[in-house]
Amino acid sequence: MNPDATAIDKIKQIYPKIHLSIQDKLCIFNKIWVEDNETAAFLELAFCLFTPQSKAEASWETVLLLKKNRQLLVADEAQLSRSMARVRFRNTKARYLVEARQQFIREDQIRIIKELKGLPQSEELRQWLVSRVKGFGLKEASHFLRNIGASFDYAILDRHILKQMQSIGILADLPNSLSAKTYQQIEQLLIRFSESVQIPMGELDLLFWFIANGKLFK
Repeated sequence: MNPDATAIDKIKQIYPKIHLSIQDKLCIFNKIWVEDNETAAFLELAFCLFTPQSKAEASWETVLLLKKNRQLLVADEAQLSRSMARVRFRNTKARYLVEARQQFIREDQIRIIKELKGLPQSEELRQWLVSRVKGFGLKEASHFLRNIGASFDYAILDRHILKQMQSIGILADLPNSLSAKTYQQIEQLLIRFSESVQIPMGELDLLFWFIANGKLFK
């Protein structure tokens, strides 16, 4: 496919106007990784577990509610689910959260970043998360790694990103589902586009989110 020149011009016009704001966001994310902020990392883990087929803002507000109510790290599945009314498939996601706690909290100490920093900083990092965190596919693992500042090199292929790719003309059709193989094929399309317009991958997702929603988020 040939990218739409008008759409690309729009991207190039918007990007300089919000570039510093995007950089600020990425610095906040990276601070979690650099400072080994395990509590913040667990909040982002919960957020990325909640977001599939749910609104991002509602998912984050739910995470903050659970934290405020001191439920995030201790409540059982039933208690969590009752507080997750704004998250779709809340029973399943409450179970995923409990399993994530069992995976990463030992003797009341959260050990997510410590585990990740013991792995090669490569694709193995993402694959390790997919294999270890119930509820994580490539999209959720990529989102989590970006939000804790561990890697800005992966595509977060949410619906808004895929629709932007289609509107720009770098993706012919929206996939009905995303197998790992399809995900990585589409990811390569976005990487090549990122290189062609000279906008880093880590910034492109936030830029696309801004174009679709008129604001920056997570």
